[in-house]
Amino acid sequence: MDRKSVLVERIIELSATGQLTSLDLSNKALTEIPDSISQLTSLKILDLSRNKIREIPESIGKLINLQKIDLKSNLISRIPEFISQLDNLKKLDFSRNNIKEIPDSIARLVNLQVLNLDSNQIKEIPNSLADLLHLQILDLESNQIRTISESITQLTNLQSLYLSRNQIREIPEQITQLTNLRLLHLSHNQLREISESIVQLVNLKKIKLNSNQIKEIPVSIVQLINLQTLDLDSNQIREIPEVISQLINLQTLHLKRNHISKIPDSIAQSINFRIDL
Repeated sequence: MDRKSVLVERIIELSATGQLTSLDLSNKALTEIPDSISQLTSLKILDLSRNKIREIPESIGKLINLQKIDLKSNLISRIPEFISQLDNLKKLDFSRNNIKEIPDSIARLVNLQVLNLDSNQIKEIPNSLADLLHLQILDLESNQIRTISESITQLTNLQSLYLSRNQIREIPEQITQLTNLRLLHLSHNQLREISESIVQLVNLKKIKLNSNQIKEIPVSIVQLINLQTLDLDSNQIREIPEVISQLINLQTLHLKRNHISKIPDSIAQSINFRIDL
């Protein structure tokens, strides 16, 4: 056992004598998690981010009071089945690892509110994800996802959905079921249009669609009455529709690196938000 692991063992040994509820072992260059961590049965928050951990020991599954576990920026390639034993978990962060798939067992985390799998190698979303009925934030940015699965569209309590930097070509009609969605990130994909399904998400406050292949802003965009920020930088848009001035809550419209030469006078005189060209 290396010197750092001995130190961690000692920290755990001392912590086990009390009712420790939070433990921060981030950025300690750890290569493994000692099994003795299972002694910390009162633990609610565990931060193991920014280490060199490759595998999660089964002892983690015994920490049944855990509500938040942060494992971002490690070398983990697999989410173990026993993670599903942590049924009090509210936030799970496996971002910036080497994970290739989401196991079906994750669906047993029925109290999960935040799931972050940003910057991995995930290609598909399992149907079982639909069982995470309390999920409010789902981050799957910077993966290899090609389609938005039906399971995502069934997460009706979702408020923030991050899918930027994937390979998505279209938005499914079923996304209209996400009636509580406030934030939608789909930048750096392969979208060619702002679909009618998006404009029906009337509670949206922020949409990022920059760096796609979108050619026009549909007139139906006016339905997004709560929209505050619309990012359409780096697309192929040639004109701004006049109805954009009817978005009374809009604060910023990003349109840099498109094919728009100027803002039409009819729009410039009526808008109360900033346009970045």
